[in-house]
Amino acid sequence: MCRVWVHLVSIVLLWWWIAIAEAEYIKYKDPKQPLKVRITDLMSRMTLEEKIGQMVQIDRIVATPEIMKNYSIGSVLSGGGSTPLPEASAADWVNMVNMFQKGSLSTRLGIPMIYGIDAVHGHNNVYNATIFPHNIGLGATGQVEISVSLNECYSLPLKKEMNLMLVKKYRDPELVRRIGAATALEVRATGIPYIFAPCIAVCRDPRWGRCYESYSEDHKIVEEMTDIILGLQGEVPAGSRKAVPYVGGKYELYDSKSTSFMGLAKLLEAYTNKVAACAKHFVGDGGTTKGINENNTVIDMHGLLSIHMPAYADSIFKGVSTIMVSYSSWNGIKMHANLYLVTRFLKETLKFKSPKGLAIEVISESLGVYDSITWFCYFRLEGIDRITSPPHSNYSYSVQAGIQAGIDMVMVPFNYIEFIDDLTYMVKHKIIPMERIDDAVGRILLVKFTMGLFENPLADLSLVNELGKQEHRDLAREAVRKSLVLLKNGKNANDPLLPLPKKTSKILVAGTHADNLGYQCGGWTINWQGFNGNNYTSGMKNGLQN
Repeated sequence: MCRVWVHLVSIVLLWWWIAIAEAEYIKYKDPKQPLKVRITDLMSRMTLEEKIGQMVQIDRIVATPEIMKNYSIGSVLSGGGSTPLPEASAADWVNMVNMFQKGSLSTRLGIPMIYGIDAVHGHNNVYNATIFPHNIGLGATGQVEISVSLNECYSLPLKKEMNLMLVKKYRDPELVRRIGAATALEVRATGIPYIFAPCIAVCRDPRWGRCYESYSEDHKIVEEMTDIILGLQGEVPAGSRKAVPYVGGKYELYDSKSTSFMGLAKLLEAYTNKVAACAKHFVGDGGTTKGINENNTVIDMHGLLSIHMPAYADSIFKGVSTIMVSYSSWNGIKMHANLYLVTRFLKETLKFKSPKGLAIEVISESLGVYDSITWFCYFRLEGIDRITSPPHSNYSYSVQAGIQAGIDMVMVPFNYIEFIDDLTYMVKHKIIPMERIDDAVGRILLVKFTMGLFENPLADLSLVNELGKQEHRDLAREAVRKSLVLLKNGKNANDPLLPLPKKTSKILVAGTHADNLGYQCGGWTINWQGFNGNNYTSGMKNGLQN
């Protein structure tokens, strides 16, 4: 009888030990597991409310650790000029981001949030960060114009002097790659892992107020400039799959003399100097009628594919993590509600062939596995409100149209509760299928897993001294020199104004921008619309005086 009891007790203890082991081992928390396994395991544990929370991005102004926890919020952003403090330091930013992250980590499943910010020409919202030229300047880097006389070149017996302007055009993708790397490092110095850049709009009308965010009216130049993604996210290792999200630059420093309780070397530091990038604004935002912002781009499919789409194909091939959908319309259809372009073309057609023979795989909803997801798409600032006219006049319809069009993460900086309630209702009443939610959440989780957020969700202060470092300022000066474009040099080629004589006694610097570096830096500098004056630095006149 005693032996029987011993045997039964042993079995019970074995079952108890197995149960404890299973409870402690969670697949999605194991970095050694394949991404497919981790994502599938995590999604099998998530409730509808937790999944919808992952699709929400709110502004830091309304975010609190409690809101992050209670609503399982997937992302937080800083809009233009939205900072933790006036002239906040890198440490202030790190502490704020970590505060929100700790709220996310306190949820039932501990899914980390991803913090995003507009860093479109350097870490432009942050005090003391390095500001680089806007895209319109970078698109002009390296252009050389040479005026050559036909008479001199060919000794032609021409009665009249004839000049031929030979233009040698070349870009400097290596420069924007280095700028991307510097920007990523400064963004990481503030604890932020995700930026809303690059803008790869092809500006076809200079009346567009955001033309300065475009590299060029020439789509070929814009395509070349997508190399900035390699600087922001890192070079995809040789032999790795192309056209899937990639964020590199991960570093882990261990102390070989000290071990943890499991006998492993103690982890001293774990960080990355790269960020997730976002190609924007899909698609045709630079081609609107008369250059009116957020207006209608009237162009046939051939024109759209030839002019506005190639840079997206390049960005996807280079591993861009996310794509932002535009406020604008294409032939009268709002991009936020354009099922054909967002899902049928971007997510489905591009997986087969693009004009460059690009092969892209996207999630298969029927299989329910997520190792083939490439990127996630999301709305810009309250874009779903603008599906209807006037905005927000039929919000439930806007939510339905946007999500069913293929949007995965929705930027609802302030009105997040209404969005969550409406989307939850639609899924529960089968207006929006659960498969669409799973598709969106799977893509979002893939980016988070790829970035290593589950292993290293909290930022530290190890990179704070990288913000505004001298090497980055020297790079900005190089970019400024290379982006300068001389439109005219004197009255004619025989009487040039430049170069100036070395003994020039006076130089007139005139105009509203002469001693106003805020104006010189343009929009997206400290604030969304930039700033007026020299509160943060000195202008051109001061530089010449020195």
